[in-house]
Amino acid sequence: MIFGFARNSDGALTSLDINPAMPEAQNGNFYCPYLSATDSADHVVVPVQPMSNASFEPSGAYQLATYTADSSGNLTTNSTYSNMPKVLVAGVTSVSMSPSGELLAVGGTAGLQVFHFNGANPVTHYTGLLTNLEVDQMSWDSDNHLYAISQSGASFSCLRLLRPATARLRARRTRLRSRRT
Repeated sequence: MIFGFARNSDGALTSLDINPAMPEAQNGNFYCPYLSATDSADHVVVPVQPMSNASFEPSGAYQLATYTADSSGNLTTNSTYSNMPKVLVAGVTSVSMSPSGELLAVGGTAGLQVFHFNGANPVTHYTGLLTNLEVDQMSWDSDNHLYAISQSGASFSCLRLLRPATARLRARRTRLRSRRT
């Protein structure tokens, strides 16, 4: 189930009375949504995990559903199991939209992947896995550079992904060891 909220002028949140449809799933499955990211227009992307109707266990990789919001917050989608890309990051831990609204970063237990975000149209692949480190948090700067944090075991890594004019992503990895006191 997807929930929606509106922020009041005093900062408080009010629940929206919405019940958006989930994407059409493959026969014998349903989708379980987890997290979301938005562009600056009226679009939302939601990672959805296919689940078995019979066992309620995951039955495949996360996929990326897109929604369009109307002025009341109602969401509509044209996403189906056949037009949503699958992610390579295993368990999704974070999703983040670039300031331009053109790129979507998806972090997970098996790494980091970037997609082209196409508004109401299906998301498309841009990169494969850029790292095999678990990615716990991500943030974009105003120049569309992506920063990702991985806290795995006794170390902490910061990944900086640059988007040069050639539109290729390069990863720089800084590894910081935790100090024992």
